[in-house]
Amino acid sequence: MSTKQQDEYLKTAFGINVAGHGAAASALAKQGAPAVPPGAEEDPPPPASPYATAPVGTPHAAAAAPPDDPPPSPSKQPDDMAMIQPQDLMKLRAGLASIEREIKDGLARQHEIEGEAKKAHVDLKKTDAVAKAGARFGAAISDGERGNFNRALGEVEKSRENIRELFERAHQAKRQLDIFRKLKLENVSDAEEDERGKQAANIFDTVVNSLKAVLDLVTGDLAQFPAAIPAQAGLEILGGDGVKDRVEESFKRIEAEQNNILDGLNNMVSQLNAFRADQITALIEELHDLARALLERFKELKGDLKAMGDQIRVIAKAHKGDAGNFAPLLSVYGKIAEAEGLLSTVEGVARSTILADKRWMGVLVPLGTRDRFPLSLGENGEALVYRNGRTTNYFIIKASSGTFADSADDGAKGLEKLADAYKSLQAARDAYGQVKPLAEQWSKALSTGMDNPAKR
Repeated sequence: MSTKQQDEYLKTAFGINVAGHGAAASALAKQGAPAVPPGAEEDPPPPASPYATAPVGTPHAAAAAPPDDPPPSPSKQPDDMAMIQPQDLMKLRAGLASIEREIKDGLARQHEIEGEAKKAHVDLKKTDAVAKAGARFGAAISDGERGNFNRALGEVEKSRENIRELFERAHQAKRQLDIFRKLKLENVSDAEEDERGKQAANIFDTVVNSLKAVLDLVTGDLAQFPAAIPAQAGLEILGGDGVKDRVEESFKRIEAEQNNILDGLNNMVSQLNAFRADQITALIEELHDLARALLERFKELKGDLKAMGDQIRVIAKAHKGDAGNFAPLLSVYGKIAEAEGLLSTVEGVARSTILADKRWMGVLVPLGTRDRFPLSLGENGEALVYRNGRTTNYFIIKASSGTFADSADDGAKGLEKLADAYKSLQAARDAYGQVKPLAEQWSKALSTGMDNPAKR
């Protein structure tokens, strides 16, 4: 897209004459002067919103248009141009910071796996020795211990099925959107009503996907719990507590998804309240019931997961001596399980928050080349312009709706940090793609061995 087209878009969206800024900047840049020095030209007042639908101009310009003419509609954002608002940058920064430790530690554990396997003379791709270790360990576990473990595991399974019921109820409620989207809003255009309907559908997708993420998380725990017994027994020798770490990571993910669901349900109620209340009361009440049931059943699930972890530690502690017979092998599995737990948390957050926004891959990897001057959006607004190949990206760092950085220098440093952190996130997600199947293979081999114990 040409620079002229980009300027026209920004002029329509923000109410500024970008071409005038650019012309002055180009002339001054050739002389080595600042692109837009103070007082060089008067900036128009800041738009009321970064999504302003009409140019903010001078009084005589506004008067030039016939009074009955509708305001110009915002230009469609070109495909080869990204405009990132400050509130999105702030959310991205907070999202990356929330899993900074998990990214760092998860990558570190993943890098240690191969070295640990070499020390133990273990081929990571072959699980025969792992299954044999599980069988030997399984033979050492008493019938009473096995029964206690199975009862605790059964309670977690019940909790999972209770969450699955909520998942089905959310699906049913989503189907009622057909009714929701046929209702007629007063004083609202068909286009706006259709957009609200789309927003409501997207919110429901978030709710349903978050519920599914919890089910996937618990399903993974169910598969790995038996294998966690010998792994924890091996860690007991070294004074570690991998089960506690894993349960705590599960709690974090469950709580994150729970918050996503509750926020989604609240947003849905807000959307629905704009419609005729008597026609939508049943669906609103269903959303309230879902929220209440969610809090109750997630509390039960977390309690059952904790009880399961406690049971695993009790059994593992009693069999530290048995674990010592194949401690090197279990040390390898400990690294695999730890890396998988940390990186699965990263993956869960990355799939269901602002981090899942597909724009970040295009604008942050790589960030691109920064123009010599920031783009002024008025006295309270400022954007940093980066060019990535033929694509022009506008990062709004200051606007009436939010501030990511107070100056261009701070904004550039902040964007560079975001780009580096986002690349680390992508590296962690790639590492999870490698660790997850490995963890599943080893867990299955250990669990299969324990279910078929060697003869005592």
